Amino acid sequence: MAPATSRSAENPNRWSCFLPASGSGGLDDKERARPTSFFLHGGDLMDTVTVLRARNTFGPATYAVVGKHISKDGTIKPLQKQAAWEVHTYEINDLDGFYDLLLEVSKTNHSILLRGKFNGGNHLHCRRNKENFASISKNWMMVDIDKLRALEGMKPDSDEAILYAIQQLPTEFHDADCIALFSSSAGLAGEKIKLHLMFWLEEPQDDNTLRRWASSTNDLVDFRLFNSVQPHYVTDPTFEDPSMDPFKDRSRLTYLRKNRRTVPVWFLEDFKTPTPSKIDPKPLGVLNHAGAGTAGPTSSTGKLIDNRE
Repeated sequence: MAPATSRSAENPNRWSCFLPASGSGGLDDKERARPTSFFLHGGDLMDTVTVLRARNTFGPATYAVVGKHISKDGTIKPLQKQAAWEVHTYEINDLDGFYDLLLEVSKTNHSILLRGKFNGGNHLHCRRNKENFASISKNWMMVDIDKLRALEGMKPDSDEAILYAIQQLPTEFHDADCIALFSSSAGLAGEKIKLHLMFWLEEPQDDNTLRRWASSTNDLVDFRLFNSVQPHYVTDPTFEDPSMDPFKDRSRLTYLRKNRRTVPVWFLEDFKTPTPSKIDPKPLGVLNHAGAGTAGPTSSTGKLIDNRE
């Protein structure tokens, strides 16, 4: 049975469930030479997010469009291959900092996110490759859901669809804070739910571990996102006919606040890269983990608690 949903009209606080995105404008494009590192939220630094802006080859401080464009017949214009990027690094220590960043980046049409860490060099003109961006463990993760079908009677671009998608993930995710961002084709793909879900893991995890886990979920989660140079598209699309936009009167971005700030990482135990001392000399068998979480002794009972009672 589908979970009931309703949006909170209260002021944002720790226990509210859905916080509509607010704010206006995009990233400040006035100064090319601004510092490449920005800090969001106080406390001890725990993580970084790499933001790339698509640089035009010619012209002072001008940027190319990387957001998707949808024509009147519903076709999505293919994204152009971008050769030069401007690199910015944001330092964050929790999901709140990630949300603040998304509020800004999602309103631009020239920026993408990466998991990889910039190795240094010319941050005003950089190629997106593994030579320039290293794979490092991260607390934040984006879960890309692209093929999940909504239940009968459920709108695939609704709050209800967000909760339903989260319930398909391991139980460790069910009671954790989450940022939800409907993708460019959300609401235009029939009954399919097109959604990005962002979480903060209790401990940093490497790309290989997360990729192996995602590969075990029977196409529920796109494994390709766990790569140092894989683009994370988070900008709003543009429409040839704006009236076609299912989100023309509302935001694609939502902050779900639950009872946990972080996601326990028990569900990843079967997928972690073994250390040399722990490698089994015998041939590896087929993993028997189907993507469902294995809850630890202090985990949630599995009941979805979203403070809507």
